[in-house]
Amino acid sequence: MEFLPLFRQIKTISLFALVFLLPLFFIPFWLASLDFQKLSLFIFFLLFLSLGFFGEQIFSGKFKIKESKIFYSLFLFSLFFLALSLFFSLSRFQSFFPSIQNPLDNFLTLFLLFSFFFLIANNSFEKAEIFLFLFLFLLSFGLLGILNILQIFIQIKFFTPLVTSGSLAVCFSFLAPLYFVFLEKARGAMKIFFGFLFLVFLLNLVLIGYKPAWGVLVLEIMFISLFLFNKERKLGFFTALLLFVLLTLGLFFYFFPLRIFNIFPPEISLPFLAQMNLISRTWQNPKMVLIGSGPGTFLFQFLQKKPLFLNQTIFWGTKLTQGFSFFFDSFITKGLLFALSLFCLILFSFFLFFKDTLSQQLTNEEIFLFGSFFGTSIAFLFLPANFILVFAFFFLLGVLFSNFLPQREIALSLPEVFIVNLFFVLFVSLLLFSIFWTGKILTAEFFYQKGAMASQKGEIDKAIEYLQRATRINDKSDLYFRDLSQAYLFKVSIALQKGENFQTFLSNSLDSIEKAIRISPFNSSNWNVRGFIFRNLLNLEGAKELALQSYQRAIELEPSSPFPYGEKGRVYILAAQKLAKEGKEEEKNENLRLAKENLKKAIELKGDYSPAFYLLAVAADQEGNLKEAIEFLEKATLLNPQNPVFHFQLGYLYWKNRNEEKALLELDQALSLNRDYFDAHFMKGVIFAQREEKEKAKAEFEVCSNLSPENETIKEILQKLEKNESIFDIIKIPENVSVQASE
Repeated sequence: MEFLPLFRQIKTISLFALVFLLPLFFIPFWLASLDFQKLSLFIFFLLFLSLGFFGEQIFSGKFKIKESKIFYSLFLFSLFFLALSLFFSLSRFQSFFPSIQNPLDNFLTLFLLFSFFFLIANNSFEKAEIFLFLFLFLLSFGLLGILNILQIFIQIKFFTPLVTSGSLAVCFSFLAPLYFVFLEKARGAMKIFFGFLFLVFLLNLVLIGYKPAWGVLVLEIMFISLFLFNKERKLGFFTALLLFVLLTLGLFFYFFPLRIFNIFPPEISLPFLAQMNLISRTWQNPKMVLIGSGPGTFLFQFLQKKPLFLNQTIFWGTKLTQGFSFFFDSFITKGLLFALSLFCLILFSFFLFFKDTLSQQLTNEEIFLFGSFFGTSIAFLFLPANFILVFAFFFLLGVLFSNFLPQREIALSLPEVFIVNLFFVLFVSLLLFSIFWTGKILTAEFFYQKGAMASQKGEIDKAIEYLQRATRINDKSDLYFRDLSQAYLFKVSIALQKGENFQTFLSNSLDSIEKAIRISPFNSSNWNVRGFIFRNLLNLEGAKELALQSYQRAIELEPSSPFPYGEKGRVYILAAQKLAKEGKEEEKNENLRLAKENLKKAIELKGDYSPAFYLLAVAADQEGNLKEAIEFLEKATLLNPQNPVFHFQLGYLYWKNRNEEKALLELDQALSLNRDYFDAHFMKGVIFAQREEKEKAKAEFEVCSNLSPENETIKEILQKLEKNESIFDIIKIPENVSVQASE
């Protein structure tokens, strides 16, 4: 059997399948990260591509490599600085392995992408093969474009096998020049076919209306035009006209983007100025300048160095795992050395392009191909990353180096064959390990999502069962343990209500959150949840101190967030309520002072942070300052008018201040937001009873009875109302605004 043709076929077919299937691939009805799904498929086909590449080299007896010291130096420098960043990472495990939350920015994924680039660059493809690769890539996106248009016009829920509609538009823009490659060569029906696909691309760009995508298109058309419009080149009139029309449309829609259907979710990414601020603050540590904090650690740096002005934007409570772009994120996570090596690799490709263009060695098709890479580079450098964008960048870069660089053959004697075999075995072993790892992560995510859905339905026992299975399969996800901890805490509250033993659930909850912290000690979310757990256990000795300690650690990790300051204030208020019941007035007042101190700090960080104003109202009311409490709660309600609790509590304070009309207005507002709000109906019944409007009072308490059929107090109230007796000998209304520990 001839092995050489077999390995060549394996190499070619696997690459054909990869470039066609990767954009389209997703697992139906699976909520796991689309990027992680695509990474899994990429690793699978990379295994076969590697088998074909190494098998061809070994059985041909010749190793074919590119003849360029600069190319290999830049390639090896990039990998070396990436490995150096991993070695000094804040979290080596999270920096090395891909995860659902971080499928792209980790050592393993980037190493495999660089390896893929190396394999493509060191292959000598026939021109027909390159055209077929590009055709399949375009066809795949053409099918995506048709799917997208159908979804728009039949008005079904939007879904794309890419991460966002904006990322889809960017892909359409940087691939647009490739259509000119085929439009110039195609004849007859094929010309009509490519023209149709081109219209599909253009229509998607118009309908999505993503401004950066139009910007990429304009820049690459301008770049291409610089090299095509001269007397030495034969450029068809139709092609020239189409370029001009495309440039005109690009400029028009860049300044006047059209969003007719408005069904696409907004694109969320870190603004450029915020990214630069983050870089400058990270670089205050000299070590971070050169090697960064480690791949996959953007979230930790974002939380710790997040500029205050973001608290006035939609990003104030967002925990971003990536920033402005993959390239600019590298300055934070992988350091200046890696970023410069990667940038020099791009510059080297431009140098080779200019050299060959000036010597008239490049055809029009090759200029269009490089124009597409130019657009991909712009998107790679200046737009948020997704797996398809980074894959396209390395794929096109590899194709260009394969085309630009001369190739030489090294005859393989026995020692060289041994070395090639060693690299082959090691690389294939790594790929097999990666396939098993991604399969394990996807399986764990499947059970995690089932647990999340069960939790939403209130099926806590099922949720715990699924989350436990997820943690057994993947015991390196802090998210899984964090959510499992909260599920167990819910079981604690249920057990307390029923008077059952809760110790096992409590122990499991604490054990789970401690595991989450051990996995990811720099994630403030883990410490916030730990604080939340101990806040719910304030009746236990030492719980207050542990809750405060947890929130303080969260503050250290995320100093610009108002949330942990607000929660510290809540802990002090709950402690003050407990001390008030015990008659410890001096200690109560000290806790209220500390509560207000933390709540005011939260407001300093975010002036419109409504929970802090609400809790300040609670503290003021407990101090007996009713006027101040009303002012704070009015502010909280103004900032968050959709919160029924705020309206109810404000109505309650108005009632305490003997302003029944305002109280009823606020209670009605609370009920307009939540018609089954038991406390609001109860309070309205009390007010109507005080005003001797018995029928209105009876109507409100009947609603309460329907909402809580087993409530004996409500039954007794209704009996007294039937007998026209006073109800105020059985009604107990708290003297202060209540803050529930489980809130």
